[in-house]
Amino acid sequence: MKRNSGFTLLEVLLSLFILVGSITVLSSLQIKSVMRVLLDKEYLDRVFLIKKDFLKVFLELSKNNKAINQEIEEPETKIISQVMDIQKKSELRDFTDTIKIVESQGDWKGETGNIRRLKFIGFVLSPELNNKQVVKEKEIQAKVT
Repeated sequence: MKRNSGFTLLEVLLSLFILVGSITVLSSLQIKSVMRVLLDKEYLDRVFLIKKDFLKVFLELSKNNKAINQEIEEPETKIISQVMDIQKKSELRDFTDTIKIVESQGDWKGETGNIRRLKFIGFVLSPELNNKQVVKEKEIQAKVT
């Protein structure tokens, strides 16, 4: 009796089904990871753009203590930077004349069509306070010597 040692049609179809299924899963994972990288790149670009504007306002305020409110329309990004006073209900209310709050907010439309928002907040000491502190330190050193 002769015996065939080949694969049956059912075995070949089952192996092809498993192969196609695994390739489909792997390719969809690859596409999702590439899309995630592109979205993260877009987000990081906007973070650095908003941070640049925030630092510009922050440094200007720390140099000359002038309130700067500005609105910038970068390509596809709206950045609003403002200097805010401390609210009366805040725990920092004792420092209203020596500390200013700088806030920069950026809004843009993401790849998925959602509006994305990012905010930076920082505190700036008034330059007058820094000068008074230096004078007090010099007076203390003069009294000690």
